[in-house]
Amino acid sequence: MKNKRALLISVLFLIGSNLCQAANSSEDLLPEGQIVFTIGDYLPSHRNDLYALVDSGKRLKQLTDNHILDDFAQCSPTSSEIVYISAAEDKWDWDVWTLNLRHIRPKVVQNNKGRDLTPTWTHQGNIAWSADFTPDWIKWFKTTEEKNYELVVKAPQDTLFQRLTFNHTWEETPTWHRQGEWILYTSTTSPSSDPGNIYRMKTDGTQAQPFIELPGLQKNAKWSPDGQWVIFESSDSVGFEQQSDVYLADSIGGSITNLTQGIGLNGYPSWAGNSQWILFHSNRNGNYDIFRMRRDGSEIVQVTHSSLNEFRPTWCRY
Repeated sequence: MKNKRALLISVLFLIGSNLCQAANSSEDLLPEGQIVFTIGDYLPSHRNDLYALVDSGKRLKQLTDNHILDDFAQCSPTSSEIVYISAAEDKWDWDVWTLNLRHIRPKVVQNNKGRDLTPTWTHQGNIAWSADFTPDWIKWFKTTEEKNYELVVKAPQDTLFQRLTFNHTWEETPTWHRQGEWILYTSTTSPSSDPGNIYRMKTDGTQAQPFIELPGLQKNAKWSPDGQWVIFESSDSVGFEQQSDVYLADSIGGSITNLTQGIGLNGYPSWAGNSQWILFHSNRNGNYDIFRMRRDGSEIVQVTHSSLNEFRPTWCRY
């Protein structure tokens, strides 16, 4: 099984290299850098590992190999590290880790009981995530509708985190504005069964207010590096999604545009450095692959090709 996996990943590398070599003949394909993403089972409950496409997509580099779960990577403001979720120490507990991209040195940031989710970096290089505050008796015996995830933030070197939300519901996928004044995040009773919208609040946790309200579930919002735009994922339903697309909005949540136009399940958008390009994953061809497009939804190009699932991309400058 391990040899089969290695062969499939080699195929990904070879085809991906050919794709990128051909695409480099066109101008401004993507800014120089690397794409970090997950390869494995799209549902975060089986073996998922982190990889990077480096050298303009000509080389595939494995970053983790924990045989259980490494997922939800986000690149730091300096592009020297990623933050991600890992079950390296306990398959039942998902913790927040960082990894130095140059030296491949993983380090646990927060080790809590429960399953932490959707980590990110603040504009100052601190780390925020969705922390599991569900009481044990609910965690093990009740459904996801009764679980409680709240947003927290801490400096990497600190021991204690600061709690930002106290809603006793499910808050996830925080993202910081480049000037550090506002946070966007998703709030829902349960992402598996209930609709949810994107909210905005001050970075101290005050002045929470709806930002984008659409039918279904809105999540994975990201402010552009220049602070002028917001990309996010919108699902037409919850639970077993029938359709999801990547949308673009302006910095105040208006002028909403569907960029992927209903072809497959499209999601987890990420900016590619210069606010002109967007990465996202899609299963429009069967399994999940990484794609890129311009900010207006044009020039969509498939970046990875294999029979495996490649998903949740993030772009790093170096």
